[in-house]
Amino acid sequence: MHVADFSVRNSFFVNLLMGAIIFIGLLFSFSLPLELFPSVKLEMVTVTTSFPGSSAEDVENLVTIPIEQQVKNVSGVKIVKSVSSEGFSRVTAEVYPGEDTRRIAWEIDSKINLIADDLPEDAEEPVTEEKEASYPLVSVSISGDMPTDALYRSAKKLRDELALLDGIDNVTSVGLPGPMGVSRLSEDGAVRTGH
Repeated sequence: MHVADFSVRNSFFVNLLMGAIIFIGLLFSFSLPLELFPSVKLEMVTVTTSFPGSSAEDVENLVTIPIEQQVKNVSGVKIVKSVSSEGFSRVTAEVYPGEDTRRIAWEIDSKINLIADDLPEDAEEPVTEEKEASYPLVSVSISGDMPTDALYRSAKKLRDELALLDGIDNVTSVGLPGPMGVSRLSEDGAVRTGH
């Protein structure tokens, strides 16, 4: 029997089922929390290792890849990313939401300790850290045809007012220069101070 045949023969049942689905959908839609700017946080564990005097290729082959292989085997790890540069390795493990980051950091540290003897002797001991990355959801830029100190005061005032609002987790200023002062020395003063 096809769905169309069943629907035509049992129209009352099909309409009742459709009404129930719509009613349940509306009921749940009003109970869902809505946020204009939902918080976006990523919990992660980083493993940083210093390997002074080595090339980026040596760091990758001798330090980063062995650490990555250990980190990938830890349950609760979603994504593993790494950066290898001259004398430095960073392996970052993104953790699934709701997982215990402290437990995962401990497991990663334990697994790295198992391969510590296989890492180069010149490499420093890997450092495992828990981190929480939060990404800006709103960016505000301030510019204008005004003196720098007035622009600085306006930006600082806006930053402070935003930080006081409910629901604001963190406000960060980027590119905000400090207040500046200008000092002028006479030629005699500069000679006395040695400048």
